[in-house]
Amino acid sequence: MAYRRLFILVEGSDDERFVFALSEPLKAIAGYDHIQPYAYANAPTKKVEGLIRSIRNMEGAEYVYCTDLNDSPCIQAKKRKLQDSKGFLDASRIIVVVPEIEAWYVAGLNDQAFQALGIRPQNCTDDVTKEVFNHLKPRRFRLRLDFTQELLKHFQIRTARQHNRSFDYFMGKLEQLRTQRETP
Repeated sequence: MAYRRLFILVEGSDDERFVFALSEPLKAIAGYDHIQPYAYANAPTKKVEGLIRSIRNMEGAEYVYCTDLNDSPCIQAKKRKLQDSKGFLDASRIIVVVPEIEAWYVAGLNDQAFQALGIRPQNCTDDVTKEVFNHLKPRRFRLRLDFTQELLKHFQIRTARQHNRSFDYFMGKLEQLRTQRETP
């Protein structure tokens, strides 16, 4: 069987840190030997296009392209906008994080983690923006980085799937890719 690699293209360092921290459980769930996050925000479009072209030509390699919803009115509008500006992307490989990666960080916390961190519980994180996230950060965490790392220590994939629809979609997409590979 071929060595299986999944490249998860993400916007920035917070997104890259998130994927890297979850790479081991994602490998097990999605059936890959290696998960490689790649932050594209500061990379020239030609470089990203070249990377995706290379991934398509690699045996056993696949990619998903994650982007925040940001100011787009809906997921489909965001995907259309990306396809218009980056025609090299396969629409079925685009994952829209609703609304931003900060929502996914918080989604993985169960009630005990919320209590331990001194954060008001969030049963649905589909509306957690950067601003909401920054407001949730307890004062004892001077740096945002310290806070995100602490959240990742408590992160549970199963809980995140229940608390955030786009994270659940992301996980479903990884499971779908595995099923497609395993079906002759």
